Amino acid sequence: MTLIVGIYSNDGVVIGADTGLTTEARGCDNKPMGLNSASKIEILNDQIIVACAGSVGLGQRFAEIVRRHAGAGRFVGSRPHDLANTLSAEANSNFATTPMEKYPVGAVMAFPSENQHRLCEFAFGSLQPEFKTNEMWFHVEGTCPDISAVFLFYLRQIVWPTTGPNLEDGKLAALWTLGLAQRIFGGDIREPFELAVLERDPADYRARKLAHEEVAMLRGRVVRLEKQIGSYLARILGRRE
Repeated sequence: MTLIVGIYSNDGVVIGADTGLTTEARGCDNKPMGLNSASKIEILNDQIIVACAGSVGLGQRFAEIVRRHAGAGRFVGSRPHDLANTLSAEANSNFATTPMEKYPVGAVMAFPSENQHRLCEFAFGSLQPEFKTNEMWFHVEGTCPDISAVFLFYLRQIVWPTTGPNLEDGKLAALWTLGLAQRIFGGDIREPFELAVLERDPADYRARKLAHEEVAMLRGRVVRLEKQIGSYLARILGRRE
């Protein structure tokens, strides 16, 4: 199983994912068999982040198409919608060589274009591209994404009602969402969680994965925040801790 969270902020992009890996093989309970952890986030040319959810094989094929375009320099100078449309069309054409009714794969991709950072979702089942904005700044792909999306929508309503979070808050929101999903779905969402960011350095945009120590610090912030929320609710409801 997979959960991928993409967050568009006013100063960068965050993409987070769990590292659980399952196969098409099934155990005696007819559930997919889990394997060891595997990274689901790939960084290309130090500026592009791509992550896929769903069929491993189809995800590999989509990532290879992105990899080929990045290697040929086609991200440089391309209009963002034209690029996304090309990737979607090429992937759908590729998938059609092994036809099925619906393609069980979706993806998120972060990249710079026209001197701005971009976050594009490629919808599960069709790979139709949609760019995130300050008004609709998040996307969730993978295991039961609706529940995680509801949590992010709630944060949007109460914390960031008029614009998206900044990059630091986006990191926190992405990790918080992954952790909440793990508590709901258990072993289907596996640690360690990975976070990657597209951020501007003094000269240009750069993509990088967060070090384990950075993720651990964010986890500590989530724990403290949840304790503060719990204490506040206990007070206003007249309960003692």
